[in-house]
Order: sequence, then C-alpha cells, then structure tokens
Amino acid sequence: QVQGDDYRRVYEEYLGKDASKKANAKKTYNKTEIRKENIKISDTDLKWKLFHYCKDNGLQSIGAQQYAKVGSVYDYELGSTAEAIRNNLRTQYPEIKLVVWESSILNEWLNLLIAKNTIFIETPKDFLDTIYDALTESDENTMVLVNPKTEEYFRYQKNDLIVLRTMVDRAPISKNNHLTIEKLFVDLLCDKLLIELFDSYTVQELIQDAAASYAVNEKKLLAYARRRGRYNEILAYWRKI
Repeated sequence: QVQGDDYRRVYEEYLGKDASKKANAKKTYNKTEIRKENIKISDTDLKWKLFHYCKDNGLQSIGAQQYAKVGSVYDYELGSTAEAIRNNLRTQYPEIKLVVWESSILNEWLNLLIAKNTIFIETPKDFLDTIYDALTESDENTMVLVNPKTEEYFRYQKNDLIVLRTMVDRAPISKNNHLTIEKLFVDLLCDKLLIELFDSYTVQELIQDAAASYAVNEKKLLAYARRRGRYNEILAYWRKI
C-alpha cells in the first residue's frame, strides 16, 4: 500500500504538476491512468485522497472521475440595452426560463471585434409569444426576429438587433440568466446561424483561448452536445483541444 508522502508524490505526478501544465490542453486524469504505474491503492483510499488533494490544490472534477487544474467560472457583463431587457423580463416573468447574451461578449477573444452587436434571447418554445410581446409592448417599432433564418438575419442586421430563439431543452444556463461557457462552445460549433457569423478557424481559436482561462465542465458540455444531437462530433473536437 502507498502511504504518507508517497501519496503526495503520486498525485503531484499525475494530478498536480503535469495537470497545471496541460490543463489548458484539457488533459485529464482518472483512476485507471493513476493505476498504470501498478500502484496499489484501494478505491476507498483513492476517493478520499482525491477529495483532499483536489481541495488543497485547486483541482476540480470536470467529468466522471476526471480532474484538472482549471480557471474561474465564466461570466460576462451585458451592455446597457441588453441588461435593461434582461432585468425587465426577469421582473415580469421570474418563473420563465430564459438566457440573454450578446455577440459583443465574444470580443474578449476576437482579434477582429464585432461592430454590429446582436442581442440573443432564448426561451422554451411555449414562451416565445409571451417574451415577444414583452419585448415589443413598449415600442411597436422594436425589431425582434424570431428564430430567423440566416438570410433574414443578415437582411435586417443592425446594432443591438434582438434575436429571439427557441431554447434547447435543458440547456445549461446560469442563475442570472446568462449562458454558460459549455453552452457557448457547443452552440458556436453546431448552431446554424452562429456558424455563418464566425469562420471555423476563428471559433477554434476562440474556444482554445477561452478554455485556457475558464473552467469547463466536460460532463455538462457533452450532455448539452447530446441534446443537440452532436455528441460524437463535439466529443471528437473536444478531445483534440
């Protein structure tokens, strides 16, 4: 049995020093990999040692029995127009699930900054009409595109254009009605409209840079990819990062 300081050597080798160097490439470690060195350790001992080691060294579970050094939880600030919309919708319909984000949040990682911002609002299909009415009731001239096709979007594109879309069932969103980084990644890779807005090289660079700075829950990311019907594609893509 491995005891005392030998445990620290094991975990520093397989979860600490190497993880801190390779976490940005999404190298992860699990019990099978640790045991490749034929180190004898019981499941119970491993469970508790992993728990305490992760707690002491800033490691986080990012999937089933997978651990890596990761950064902070991603969040963003909305512009004044989008923030006002979000606050109004939350006040009127606190029980309706919705997410508000805008294309300008991607400027954090883009070399060519977005000039014409788009405000995206997503909600379950049954509430599209309700949210649409709330967005237009104060000003009938407010332009809101509902699930627009690519051609329609580019025809009416202007700064702070509002795009109302159907939310994918059980999409991962935060408590403040912001999207999570897992949802952002998957949507950038498979959403028809977003694919038209950003070329594949730009998206790849963006995801790599974002994943280097923020914590990504692999289990959550792949669960959402499955709900979008793109599990195998996203899994293969993620493994290459």
